[in-house]
Amino acid sequence: MTRWITVTLAVVLAAAVFLAREAGFGSETTTWDAARASAWAAFVLLWAAVFTGIGVSMKYHPGIEGQVTALELHRVAGSLGLAYTVVHAGALVLDPYIGFAP
Repeated sequence: MTRWITVTLAVVLAAAVFLAREAGFGSETTTWDAARASAWAAFVLLWAAVFTGIGVSMKYHPGIEGQVTALELHRVAGSLGLAYTVVHAGALVLDPYIGFAP
């Protein structure tokens, strides 16, 4: 279930960046701003995924409820971090100034 949410979120966010660029919303640096914002979001989310993954592997949680919560936080943070990484790469490819190629 989390994978489908991740894929859907990545596609929606990438489409929003593309449509904003094509429609002329914002300034000429819209894709660059989206790339920077998504990079920071991915960095924080992937850091949280690593942090909660270490907590899960070290059994640093009280009781079964804590274990389930920590594991779910780990899965969601990792999936969202991956989604924002895809948006970051897509925004860089769409940026006309830099000229990244797929």
